[in-house]
Amino acid sequence: MGVVKDSHYSAVKEKPRRVYYTPWRQEKGVGEMSFYLRSTLPPDQVMAQVRRVARALDPSLPADELRTMEDQVRRSIFIDRLVLNLSATFAGLATVLAMLGLYGVMAHSVVRRTREIGIRMALGAAPAGIQGMVMREMLWILAIGLGTGIPAALALAHVAKSQLFGVESYDPAVVLAAALALALAACAAGYLPAHRAARVNPIQALRYE
Repeated sequence: MGVVKDSHYSAVKEKPRRVYYTPWRQEKGVGEMSFYLRSTLPPDQVMAQVRRVARALDPSLPADELRTMEDQVRRSIFIDRLVLNLSATFAGLATVLAMLGLYGVMAHSVVRRTREIGIRMALGAAPAGIQGMVMREMLWILAIGLGTGIPAALALAHVAKSQLFGVESYDPAVVLAAALALALAACAAGYLPAHRAARVNPIQALRYE
């Protein structure tokens, strides 16, 4: 008899459970058996040798479902990887929609402030200053979004940890990368309205209704 360390028995996300092992020669009936081999040889070469040994022992002995431990783990977390890929896809779509929404808000704001922008430029405001004014407004919107989104994401991170294997509930590098990606997306969405505002003709802007 002996004691083995805790391990995942049938799924990587399950909690270790109490099991005991018995020698297969003491079992009255064995429907199937699984063997684990450790080798430094390439997997294809090991699998070919396993099939030859199985045929040598008993030509009718099946040697099916031969795979590496990496393949087994990938099969076990297939659903998790699918959910992760779908989440990444929806996150990308959400980012694009957010960019379009922010672009629409900024473009509408520039149109509403056309007369104001014309007056500013008539009084000597430089195009760079007008562009900076619009971009600062966009940065305020970005700051409000990050200020509410990041705490909410951290509060819900434990849900992702419980549903996915190997996902930490808090990773500063991931949070920083996500915030940087959103900031770049917001700057890209706000740049075009800001650039248009900087090219407003003061005379036409003063006549704008």
